[in-house]
Amino acid sequence: MNLSFLKKASITLVFCVLCAFSGYLLKQQQKTTLSDLVLSNIEALAQNENDRPGCLGSGSIFCNGIYVKFKYTD
Repeated sequence: MNLSFLKKASITLVFCVLCAFSGYLLKQQQKTTLSDLVLSNIEALAQNENDRPGCLGSGSIFCNGIYVKFKYTD
């Protein structure tokens, strides 16, 4: 066989093997799984995200952990 053909074939084979191995490593890095604790925390933080409960009281009050100052406007 021709020596240049073997050289080109071996370079092509090495390139293909490197591409396949790189693809495998990339796929392994993308597999991230979240633990049950993390998923529970995400769910707890997302609860009541869209609800706006009314705060009852008069004057300056604490509403959902935030101090709301009552202002009089003319």
